[in-house]
Amino acid sequence: MFNIILNRGNDLTEFFWPIIFYIKEQILLGDGIPLWNKMFFSGTPLLPDPQNLFIYPLNILFLFLPIDTGIVSSIIIHMFIAGFGMYKLLKSCNITNKTSFIVAVLFSISPKFISYVEAGHLGLIQSWAFIPWVYWSTINLIQKKSLKSILLLSLFLYLVYTSHILIFLILLVTNGVFFLYKNKKSFLLFLLSHLILLLISLPVLIPQLRWQQLTTREFLLQNPETYPIWNGKREFIKNIFIASRDTEKNITFGIVVFILATLGYIKSSTKNKIYVFISVVTISILALNILTFDWFILFRVSTRFWFSIVIVILFLAAKGLDFLVSKNKTYQLLGILALIEYLIIAKFIILKPIKYIAPTPAGVISYLQKDKDIYRVFCLDKCIRQKDAAIYDIELIEGYGTLQQKNYFEYSQQLAQGYWEKKYSLSIPPFQNYIFDKFKPYPPALTAYRVKYIISPYKIDVENLKLITTVDNYLIYQNLLYIKPNYEIYKPNFIRVKIKNEVDKLVIPEVYNLDWNAYLNGTEKIEIYETTEKTRSINLKSDTEFVDFKYEPFNFFWQ
Repeated sequence: MFNIILNRGNDLTEFFWPIIFYIKEQILLGDGIPLWNKMFFSGTPLLPDPQNLFIYPLNILFLFLPIDTGIVSSIIIHMFIAGFGMYKLLKSCNITNKTSFIVAVLFSISPKFISYVEAGHLGLIQSWAFIPWVYWSTINLIQKKSLKSILLLSLFLYLVYTSHILIFLILLVTNGVFFLYKNKKSFLLFLLSHLILLLISLPVLIPQLRWQQLTTREFLLQNPETYPIWNGKREFIKNIFIASRDTEKNITFGIVVFILATLGYIKSSTKNKIYVFISVVTISILALNILTFDWFILFRVSTRFWFSIVIVILFLAAKGLDFLVSKNKTYQLLGILALIEYLIIAKFIILKPIKYIAPTPAGVISYLQKDKDIYRVFCLDKCIRQKDAAIYDIELIEGYGTLQQKNYFEYSQQLAQGYWEKKYSLSIPPFQNYIFDKFKPYPPALTAYRVKYIISPYKIDVENLKLITTVDNYLIYQNLLYIKPNYEIYKPNFIRVKIKNEVDKLVIPEVYNLDWNAYLNGTEKIEIYETTEKTRSINLKSDTEFVDFKYEPFNFFWQ
């Protein structure tokens, strides 16, 4: 059963698992929390990445459990937190105990949530758990107006922020509207909770804001790629009633819940009807993916907004069920039918055919493990899975993730001798290129990033690339221009380079990033320049014996 969740060839195995392993491994090795990921994209920031994982407090679970067990445990724990939060929210809105319990279970196994589990969207799974808690703590603040209620709202917002920043931004707006609808008199207390949130978020927020402008996300404004792509309004309406196996198109409420919600809407006050109507229409317009505003395009997936509709519909369903039960207790069976329907939908989604991802060729891993130099590898068809790269400590110039550094994305074309547009992509090289193109890598460019081995499924006739061996139908080439770096210490957040033959200038084969600082002889800070290859260069002094490079994304506090 666990294998169905853990090995689907989705984001869980291809992105989150390797990052969890890498962070855990570095901590256990005594190198501290790795703020920089040296494994993929020739090195890339971890702290500023909205999906960096280690800033979310509950991920401490992975330090104490095997990763697979930790992931399954995390999903179950967050399902429970989500259900309990929904129960508390409904109770605060005067829904009866039994109905609150039934609807809380519905929320914890709702089709939208299960689609996140199927797709392996760990951050979305975790943020889902605290969405009802944010609304509940807002009601709690309005009712009690205490310091504790202020801090609770700050805490739950922070937990959403650290688990998924886009859900956090949407929740910030929807919860603000919810607060104004419920009570405007406690605005100063509401504002205070957000100021507290801002203060505790600053250490991560500022590096994120600094880095976001330098990532490939802005390519979305030049070539918008927003999802899902609907085949007209009919498909959208159809998917409200019938579950889809397309993760982003799965917006169904289920037929029983929709019937109960319709009754709850009919029995609502005029004020509530207006509020619900405006909310549903607004979110539906967003989910239809027909807007062209810059802020909307940068969200990329329009159905990220859908959680607020799920909350509204389930609240109306609870009201409808409560009304029917007050007339006749047998109507409680409708709640049971809704649960059965949701379980059937969950089975339908989870049993979606698993995407097959070819395993990393064992012979390739075995060969690379023999070489103890500090080097990187370029597999032309991405044959080395990120999970295996993390396990066997194989540094790659390619990678898969939601964000890449813009400078590296652009220069990576030189590494592969390929061409890709300034277009948002989840991978380097973009999947449409490594699937269909036959790259002929350029050794001088590869040398700039200390690439020693090129793994290819086809022959390459390029000067300074020497065929070493053939294993598992892959040809392993060595870059004859590779130069072993003079690294005396090499850790994720810290590199010490020993000066040997360099006189006036030192260039290291690492991608340029503004949060890396250089210190001559470990003490004198000196400016780092970006080379034409997008690597790091500094000017040396005659007495320089070594240079320390430190990744210091927090240095804005004392600059």
